[in-house]
Amino acid sequence: MPYVGKLSGRPTVLEGTAEEMLREAERCVKKGAYGIDLLGYRYAGDASPIISGFLGAFSSPVCLAGSVDSFEKLDEIKALSPWAFTVGTALFEGVFGGDFISGINAIIDYIGR
Repeated sequence: MPYVGKLSGRPTVLEGTAEEMLREAERCVKKGAYGIDLLGYRYAGDASPIISGFLGAFSSPVCLAGSVDSFEKLDEIKALSPWAFTVGTALFEGVFGGDFISGINAIIDYIGR
């Protein structure tokens, strides 16, 4: 599941239009990729329209990755229903409560509501 879009910096920043990312994603799937990783919340502009536009137009699995670091973003993820999503640094920083395991459990409980 390759990343799509123009990626630069550290932490990585996503740039480009949803249309450009969709064209790149379709090329990747035609070459055999199972799906796509989208660094949606690391988009250089307003992330929500990019994420929803991409998810609404792409039929293969999408893993939403990068800067999932709030319950508000989890609400959006629940509403958009990507194939998967990742949480990284926010767990190590205790954003979702307590230690790493407590954070994972809090996310699972929250998503399950």
